[in-house]
Amino acid sequence: MVGPEVATARLDPEGEELAFVASVRDEKTLRSLIDKRLGEGSHTERVGDAEMRVSRDAERGAASVFENRVILGSEDAVRRCLEARATGKTLASTDAFKNPLGFATQGGSQSPIVSLTDDREQARRFVSLAAPRRAATPDAPDAATLARAVATLPFSVSVTRIATDGVERKTLSPFGQFAVIALQLAPDAEAGR
Repeated sequence: MVGPEVATARLDPEGEELAFVASVRDEKTLRSLIDKRLGEGSHTERVGDAEMRVSRDAERGAASVFENRVILGSEDAVRRCLEARATGKTLASTDAFKNPLGFATQGGSQSPIVSLTDDREQARRFVSLAAPRRAATPDAPDAATLARAVATLPFSVSVTRIATDGVERKTLSPFGQFAVIALQLAPDAEAGR
């Protein structure tokens, strides 16, 4: 049914809205399973050049099969993925996503598990927390300048490999664990600004 390429995408900051994307091996069997999952009364919608099947029961979500790929998730998650694909605004088209992938394939071997995370909001909060309250110079960056700088940051990438002596996990991120610890230790009012 599905092939070895599997990805999940968190489409909201809380990680509540997930989309599951996989390569397709047996489309006929997969479509049959999707029909059973979505249940009677499901309907088809067109999003860009792809079809999306939507269950009448919101808990069962939606699915789309196209170009040897399948997307599963809530109706909104699948729609957002298909709309991004239709407009060419997918993660794969952004440098923030592409640049960390080099780290994941270092040494020429593919990693079994690669996780990419958009940490830009965390980075913005960390810089706001770490920046002095009063500008040291008259031309200190304002909020708009900070927002532009944070928007250029790459995604953090974690690579998990099965090694002979256990599981190895490496993470590369703009601010790393230092930002996570600083934000958790900061008073709520300061960490949220």
